[in-house]
Amino acid sequence: MRTGKPSWIFLALSGVIGAQAPLPVEGPPPSPATAPVLPSASPQAPAPASAPVKPDTTTADPKAPPQTVPAGAVDPASGSDEGFQFHPGLTFGTLTVDGKTWTRLAFTPEVGFGKLGIGFNMELFLDESQNLASKGWEFETPEQTLESVLRKVDYVRWAHPKDPFYARLGTLHGIELGRGLVASNYGNMARYPDYKLLGLHTQFNDITSLGLDLEAVVNNLQDLGNGGPFTALRAGFRPLKPSGLPLLGGLSVGFGGAYDWNQYAGLRDLDDDGCPDAVDWAPDKASVCVAPLDQSDYRNSDLFDQSQTLSVANQKADSIRRYREGDVRNRYTDSKPFAIYWVEAALPIVTTELFGLEAYSVFAKPRTSDPSTVDAGWGMIPVGAASHVGPVSGSAEYRLFNAPFQPGHFNAVYDADRARFVQGAAVTKEQSIYGLATAQDGWLQGYFAAAQWDLFQFVTLGADYSHMFPSRASQDELRAAGAKIALGKAGATLLKKISTAELYWHKDRIGLDRRPVVDAGVVRLDADGFLENSLYTQYGVRLGSQIAPGLELIVDRQTSFNVDVEGKLKKENQMRVETRFVF
Repeated sequence: MRTGKPSWIFLALSGVIGAQAPLPVEGPPPSPATAPVLPSASPQAPAPASAPVKPDTTTADPKAPPQTVPAGAVDPASGSDEGFQFHPGLTFGTLTVDGKTWTRLAFTPEVGFGKLGIGFNMELFLDESQNLASKGWEFETPEQTLESVLRKVDYVRWAHPKDPFYARLGTLHGIELGRGLVASNYGNMARYPDYKLLGLHTQFNDITSLGLDLEAVVNNLQDLGNGGPFTALRAGFRPLKPSGLPLLGGLSVGFGGAYDWNQYAGLRDLDDDGCPDAVDWAPDKASVCVAPLDQSDYRNSDLFDQSQTLSVANQKADSIRRYREGDVRNRYTDSKPFAIYWVEAALPIVTTELFGLEAYSVFAKPRTSDPSTVDAGWGMIPVGAASHVGPVSGSAEYRLFNAPFQPGHFNAVYDADRARFVQGAAVTKEQSIYGLATAQDGWLQGYFAAAQWDLFQFVTLGADYSHMFPSRASQDELRAAGAKIALGKAGATLLKKISTAELYWHKDRIGLDRRPVVDAGVVRLDADGFLENSLYTQYGVRLGSQIAPGLELIVDRQTSFNVDVEGKLKKENQMRVETRFVF
């Protein structure tokens, strides 16, 4: 439901709010922040990164596209827990919704006192016709009311990750499980702003004399009632901690499970009628799922019988329509669970500020349930090492897979990729990797390496590469690569007007996106090249300019790819332009 208010009211409102904000007149440019990531069509997220290599710090994943957090939110690694804090933020710009350009105004402050922090997200939308949209302000049903209320509070947190007790309710981001072999940079914002998920992430760290660690993740608490959430649990301890040994006392052992109760919960259904939007004849009307009967329906059934009364014909037509709707709903309400279980161990060897070194090992085993998939395969990192030397951090791993296995299955875009429509058919991520027709078998072994270099806070460079070699000549090699370059804080200070500049690129399953090509009248499958765009490519650019003290203009463009009904590669761009006020 939308109102026809002219867009100048919306613009005036943004000007009034902005005018009330006292802008700083001196000091370094503020750290940029962006609005939540829009849904991505990329079927594979970047391969997993190793764990942080500096003790008691957080190291960004050098291979993943930037995991953005809501504008105005405070970086947990740098937040203060002393007294009352108020960190306001305001964004105004454009974004893409269902392929159409909308305008968004959001006031996004964080209010905190001690360890408690609350991030708010008061937003208004103008649709493609510049009418004030009702998104986020719908109260016609209990479900819409709850959704609208939850959108106003972006998150509530207690403390920060790695604290003795940490909890966050709302939006989630940057979660690693199994050293990235199971979950890499996971977040629940892939389908925002279409969906606002109520996630939960909580940790108990280094409790009891054995250094017990407990961690739990739920992508959406609202799905607990319908059996659709993604959940993960992890437990770990340090068995030799009571011994006080200088090296072995830090040895940690952990285990856990990541379970998606229903991958079909990832199919977008905006009117919540049980028919996914891709097959819903009226995706904005909960009362309509399939198309009305046409002339061919009447000719091919006894509805064309002129001897029957109109009421009988209407009853039969309604019965046919309800049968078709029931068939569609039953097809997509079937549960599609998928799970990965893992065990891990880590041993910190050196933990100084200048130099750090840690060794680790992980074993992960998927569990499939779909009859169209194989319940086989596992992956492990027999030996891995993470290290840092001053501003340079890196990791190296020897990997061994019993195919089929996909590292980093749960990632930043998983909530959008857990189930997608490809050429008109619903395909789960489980099916794309472990399907009977697509799953590989046999052994694969290889390596993964990643590095990140902070050049005196002027520029940050990051790159990664993984290569898995099969045991059989008939099998495919698995390769993935990524790179990024970003302007640092010192560089932004030097350039003054440029506050943010970042380029990133990632490609998974290199050479495995084969397209039919006609060559001399013969159709053959042509593999994609290393730098050639494919179904598994994602790249983007983010630029921010300090156009006035306390006023930042941010342009964020991301490109991914999908396959249309004709089997051709289709580019999908997500574009965002916003203005951010820093009070």
